[in-house]
Amino acid sequence: MSMLHEEMMIGLFKNLIIKGVIMIREGEISEEEASVDQEPEPPIPSLEEIPRLLEIIQSTNGTNPVFLYRKRLENSDIQPHQNRLFLTRCEKLMEFLTEEERNAVNGRKEGIEVFAVDSHDKQELYKLHLVRWPSLKMIVINSDWKKIVDNNRPRAGDWVEIWGYRRNGQLHFAVNFKKGAEAQSNASASSSNGGNGTSTN
Repeated sequence: MSMLHEEMMIGLFKNLIIKGVIMIREGEISEEEASVDQEPEPPIPSLEEIPRLLEIIQSTNGTNPVFLYRKRLENSDIQPHQNRLFLTRCEKLMEFLTEEERNAVNGRKEGIEVFAVDSHDKQELYKLHLVRWPSLKMIVINSDWKKIVDNNRPRAGDWVEIWGYRRNGQLHFAVNFKKGAEAQSNASASSSNGGNGTSTN
């Protein structure tokens, strides 16, 4: 390799590094988002892994829950003053909605209200808001999201799972959290047993 070629390659790498730093600083991507793809993803969960949520759903005559979405939480997802969860690559969740619900989320309307439960308190029924933010072109969950975070105390690096079901035709979510270490342990167990989890986020 000639000296000139080597200097050109070094200059190119420096520009790429500088561009990545600028994107993080300007908020185009967060530091967590920059490294999230390097983290191992747990296998697709089964109903047996959420016995308490399943009990809550069945006690209220809800339909069998369907796994819709999973995300490794970033720090911004659990900040009280942010009070929102960005949904990235949530095609499966959107497919679970009715056409009317999808239009309400994607259109110029105010989104839709979704009731939600978690395993923290059997009596707690949260009111979430599912809407697309046009300025960011992203689907967002907010409203009582802060309350769910307060009750479950997840940390950045943990996983949030969203299951969908219906009760009397009304859309509901069941929200489950897994600690990062717990999720990685499940992924290792699945790998040793020949499992191959599919990415959904």
